[in-house]
Amino acid sequence: MESVNKKICFSKRTGVFPPGFKNINDFIMAINVQALIRGSLDSPANRSRIFTPFLQIKGWAISENRELQVKILVDDIVIDELEPKLTRNDVVRGLGVTEHTVTPGFTSEVDVSKLSDGIHNVKAIAYSGDDKLLLGSVFVQLLISKVPQYTEELRSRSLERWKKCKPDPLLTWGKKLTGDEFIKTCGKYANFSTEKSILELGPGYGRILSSIISKNIPFKSYTGVDLSENNISELQKNFETNKIHFVHGNFTTVQLKEKFDVVVSSLTLKHQYPTFANAIKNISKNVKNGGLFIFDLLENTDMKSADVKLKKLLDFGPTSSTWEETGTFVGFYTTEEVLAVLRYLQLEFVAFDYVVHWPETGKRLVVVARKTDLVSEKSS
Repeated sequence: MESVNKKICFSKRTGVFPPGFKNINDFIMAINVQALIRGSLDSPANRSRIFTPFLQIKGWAISENRELQVKILVDDIVIDELEPKLTRNDVVRGLGVTEHTVTPGFTSEVDVSKLSDGIHNVKAIAYSGDDKLLLGSVFVQLLISKVPQYTEELRSRSLERWKKCKPDPLLTWGKKLTGDEFIKTCGKYANFSTEKSILELGPGYGRILSSIISKNIPFKSYTGVDLSENNISELQKNFETNKIHFVHGNFTTVQLKEKFDVVVSSLTLKHQYPTFANAIKNISKNVKNGGLFIFDLLENTDMKSADVKLKKLLDFGPTSSTWEETGTFVGFYTTEEVLAVLRYLQLEFVAFDYVVHWPETGKRLVVVARKTDLVSEKSS
């Protein structure tokens, strides 16, 4: 049993795969299926630098007899005990499990605000009867004292990426896409007409506007706000008319003169750091009572967030997020996190929907919300 468990403790992120294993599926399938416990600590990654007072721990564990408990330790002190109860489709597929009731995922959010800056050890250990397995042991560097400074650096970093971008297919995975499917989804909720004005956040190279025009979607006026001067220049050259205008600006600070009936945004707000809240809050000032917000996000389906900590969400972003090498921030939202932000913004939730922009990238969560008269009365 010991030799099997030594193999199992490798993680796709926190350890190094044994020779011959390229991904999680290869690794999982190679695990001895007779092992009582199988699992892994996926995050935090070894040698991570942590600039937030919350340490997100994520992994998976599965036991042959289903009686399973995971203990989280920081510096060999148990700080959380939990049972794996979250869906992990990647693990289930890799194990070849057909039972829909198998939920091997676990996550724990540890408050590390009282720990000193420096190196700390994080472990996850799974217990099942008399058997136990070290799912992972990593070292992280806490830099809590630098949180305010680092948060501002991240805000600036997330904006710089989009200030420099150009209006070409690199904005959408190197493939020029249409906005047809997104506009089709919008049409289910917004009654477009020649009496209604449209505001788009992040028009990029104009794929949504192109679809509006090609599909003969009626509108009174259209305004696009983009952070890139390159994008604005090209959009003005290709589209601007007496009822189509573009504004160079940051969603969180831009000042607009017109009031809009519909605000749309596609493949954009997932990149707002730490969340899309500040952008929508500022733009809401220019939305008419009863006006709609329709935008898409990347959904985090690996976990549920029944108890959303709003301040943590607003200050540090959704539970799952990543920074790409290009400096691009990408947030993955649970539906509970989205609803928490909408409540904070005092927007009425209308619906969740889905859209596929390109089959290779899968479906995106579409959020539909409304600015109501009640919100206006509270704000005045």
